[in-house]
Amino acid sequence: MVEKAPTPVKYQRVADYQPKRYDCDKTVKTAEVLDKDILILEVQELQGEKNPYLSMLISDADGKNKAVLNCGGVVVVRKIKEAMARTQLPLLICIFKVKNYLDIK
Repeated sequence: MVEKAPTPVKYQRVADYQPKRYDCDKTVKTAEVLDKDILILEVQELQGEKNPYLSMLISDADGKNKAVLNCGGVVVVRKIKEAMARTQLPLLICIFKVKNYLDIK
């Protein structure tokens, strides 16, 4: 009889349990999309150092020029989560600045 080689054990990595990254190399800052209509295509809620933030795959209003936008503005996060509870993506929004915080419409 021929002995079988032991089956290698497949170990799990922490990365196996992390949210999948978007298939998009371009990342934009919030300031780059202020006062512009953007289309949210996908959303991941992640935990930052202090507060949750949203990592969003976005595009311009006509669905072209995809990019990743990370935003932790408390009002923006809350309003996007509320809107997603009521409707499905994609979601058209405009981020704007009010005094010292960000808001959406």
